[in-house]
Amino acid sequence: MKRMIRAVAAGLALGALPLGVALSSAGATTACSTSTGHASCTTAATATITAGTLTIEAPAALSWADTLNGDNQNVSASLPVSVVDATGSGAGWKAEVAMTHLKTTTAGTLSATVTLDGSSSTVASATAPTASCGTTSTCTLNTQTPAPSYPLTVPQPTTATTLPTAVAFETAKATTGMGTIKLPFDAWLHIKGNAKAGTFAGTVQVSVVSGP
Repeated sequence: MKRMIRAVAAGLALGALPLGVALSSAGATTACSTSTGHASCTTAATATITAGTLTIEAPAALSWADTLNGDNQNVSASLPVSVVDATGSGAGWKAEVAMTHLKTTTAGTLSATVTLDGSSSTVASATAPTASCGTTSTCTLNTQTPAPSYPLTVPQPTTATTLPTAVAFETAKATTGMGTIKLPFDAWLHIKGNAKAGTFAGTVQVSVVSGP
């Protein structure tokens, strides 16, 4: 036994070991077991993350109020929108908008247009809304590519019953816009001086599709 110990020591000094003598390699591990205890062991860890959906959130109602004075007028209303990209794909997205005419049975169609931008105080602002993460979301803010031009005119139909083709009002290029993205838009109603009085009703449709 003493000879073996001396042989090992000599081998270590020379950088070699005698035949038949092996040392455990540094970092060698033992798998953990529920039936056998160890001083140290490793457990394999996995995380299965299931993709969610791509959705858009907006108020249930949007309203403007104004008193006619014979001039063209512009009235702003808040339109907070949130895009929730829980797909985990990083594919990017486009938020799109279209609307019907604003109408009443007695006064017909309101002589007005609607635009979207990021300012509640400046008519026809070229400012985009300032995006932010949802209150409980760690998000990747969207980078717009291509970026819509603001103010963006919301398309209205050429006929009374058909929605027009929607246009993008906010975009996210690939790898951005993930999580919950809050977009504080303002919707401007541009009322013409020859508009009739009345309570006009219609719908604004917002949607979101995958891809920049």
